[in-house]
Amino acid sequence: MSPSIRRRSLYFIQVVVPPADLIVTGVGTAATTVQAGQTVSVSNSIKNQGGTQTGPFTVAFYLSTNGTVGDGDDTVSTTSRTVKYAEARGEHAGEDRGSDPAGYSGRRLLLVRKG
Repeated sequence: MSPSIRRRSLYFIQVVVPPADLIVTGVGTAATTVQAGQTVSVSNSIKNQGGTQTGPFTVAFYLSTNGTVGDGDDTVSTTSRTVKYAEARGEHAGEDRGSDPAGYSGRRLLLVRKG
């Protein structure tokens, strides 16, 4: 009598999990005019619209005359916040307090950057 051999069929299904994808979903402040050196509170929220948890990231604040980060007219705020992680499809909200650097005047736009 010969031994019986069992064979298992294996089926493979490819599953694609989207990577982490951070976006700024909200920024707000009650201040409309700020004097140099004055402290301002800025509420902000960052959402991970991706399918995996993020690692640590930093939320930074800039003042700009034209709304474009990195083109030479930016004033980097001394305020930033490090976030340990954001769950997949989770949102992280915070309120940060910072001051407008001395020596700058005129209309500036507040920009929030995650990185």
